[in-house]
Parts: sequence; C-alpha cells; structure tokens
Amino acid sequence: MLQKIKPYIFLLFLLLTLLPAEAEVKLEPQVKPRKMSHRGLSYGKRKYGMDHYLWVSAFGAYAFQLGNYKHLSRFNTATTEIDFGYELVYNKLLFQAGVGLNMGFYRMRLSARYDETIKTVDTQGTPFNYTYHFDARNDHAMNVSVTTPLLLGGRFGDRLKAFYFLAGAFLSFQVWDAYHAEALTTCIGSFDRYITPFEDMDNHAFYVNDRIHKDTSPARLKSKIQVYPHVEVGFDWSLLTSDNVWYSNSSFRDWRLRLALFADFGAINAHSTHGYDSPFEVNEGRYYDLESIQMPSLLNNRYTGGTMLHDLVVGIRFTALFGFKRNKPNCFTCFD
Repeated sequence: MLQKIKPYIFLLFLLLTLLPAEAEVKLEPQVKPRKMSHRGLSYGKRKYGMDHYLWVSAFGAYAFQLGNYKHLSRFNTATTEIDFGYELVYNKLLFQAGVGLNMGFYRMRLSARYDETIKTVDTQGTPFNYTYHFDARNDHAMNVSVTTPLLLGGRFGDRLKAFYFLAGAFLSFQVWDAYHAEALTTCIGSFDRYITPFEDMDNHAFYVNDRIHKDTSPARLKSKIQVYPHVEVGFDWSLLTSDNVWYSNSSFRDWRLRLALFADFGAINAHSTHGYDSPFEVNEGRYYDLESIQMPSLLNNRYTGGTMLHDLVVGIRFTALFGFKRNKPNCFTCFD
C-alpha cells in the first residue's frame, strides 16, 4: 500500500515546489523597468513647457522709395517705432503680437527750377506777364501711424541656439501728419512796350530770391492703411552664455535682450493719383502777395510723382523681454 502512495506523494511535493517559481516568472514582466535619463529616473516621454513674456521694442530704419517719382533730386525717408506686446515661447517656436507707434520722416527736394507765368495788369491797367522763378524747393514731412505686429518664428539648431528669426506683417494705420515746405522765388515783369523786363524792384512786387514757406496739411499719401510684410533675423544675448544646447532646455529667465536686422516692404501702393498738378499754386488776383502762394505736398503731387510708390524699410530692432509665467513640463523624476 505504501509503495503505491509514494509516487503520488512525490508528485504533490514537486507540484508545490514549482508553483511559486511559475508565479514569480509571470509577475515579473508586468513591472516596467525604470530607465535612467539625464534628469534621473523617468516613466514617460518629455513634454515641453511654455514660456510667456511681455516685451517692448524700438527700431530705427531707412526707407528706400521704390517708385517712379520724377523731378526730385532727393527723396530720403527715415522711420522709428516703439512697440510693446506679448510673446509665447513653446520649445523653439516663437509667437509675437503687440501694438506700437510709428513715426516717419520725409525729406524731398526739387531737382530744378520751376517757372510759372500769369497774364495780369498793373495798377494803371496795363497788361503784362508776371513770371515766378521758383528754386531750391525743400519739403519736410512727418506722419504718425498706429501699428500692430503679428509675427511667428523660431530658433535655429544647437550650434546657433542664440539666433532666431521672425516673419509676419506689421499693419499700419496713419493717424496724424505734418508738412513744411520752403523755396526761393524771383519775380519779374515783362511788358510789350519795354524791351528789358522789370526785376529787383520790391516796391513793385518784383523780388529776387525771396524765401517763401508754408505749413500745409494734410500731407498724407493715398493709403492711410498700409501692410508691411516683415522679416527679422537676430540673436538673443541671454543665450550666448548659456551652456544648454536646446532652447527648450535653457533655464527660464526673468528677462531677455535681443538685437536684430529686419526688412519691411509696403505692400499697398502709397501714391495718391488725386493730388495737385503743380508744386506751386499762385493766386492770380493777388500775384504781388507771396504769402498767397500755395505749395502742395510733393508726396501728393502729380508733377513729381508717378502712379506707383512702395517703400522698402531696412533697419535695426532692439527688443527687451520680461518673463511673467512659465508652464513647466511634466515631471520626469516622480517616485512612489
């Protein structure tokens, strides 16, 4: 009897011995091994955080006038602008929006003397030709516009981590302008009964190089609304000394400083085809009164301007950013 039971006892003992080992083999693969990373033990993938900044920028630029203006020996334009707004940084992506104030300065000069003759009569009723010789015409203009920048860009790779680019557009709406023009005029009178014209006689309204000047308004161009496609490339001073490779790994800073080169292009034709036909408008009823001479803006004049004008703006932009919030990435080193 005992001989018949021994094999069953042996099988029962063997079964009890193998069950814990089998359970251990089945349970062990269900526990995920912890992997080491540069920040410690990690259970998942990295998710990048977002940085939020308030920024203020200032730029100065020179504008090249691309158009068919004529009769001008000088057409110089400079512009300066102050903007402020909000910037969102996600990984190496940048988004910028804001509002600003732009001031444009124009300097123009007629290339040659401009003559205009009217037929009138003197105090004795004698008809004669009164001729104006206008020379050295110089115009100064300034306009002020409200702008709205909308820009999107990013950072370059690891070796150029401090460099960035932005592209987008500046929307501009002109709200105010001022204009000043001055010139020299010489006035002479030609009578049929006299061979020599009358000149250099102030008491008879025949002047020599008398200066005339006018403050005229408005001096605006046709397009009070302008769209400027914008491209900007620069560097972030705060990252030049950073030891981190990727922008997403760099430490959050309370402030940043940037310096960049940029270019804008006026997409809308800025020339007005509804301007004046002459750069000077004389009052035939008061030909002797130099104060009555009008000098319409050369920016809005068919005599000097053609049908097309676009400005190409090239300059330097300085930006200061102030961090106020950061959404940190998910935890890497969470332990039970």
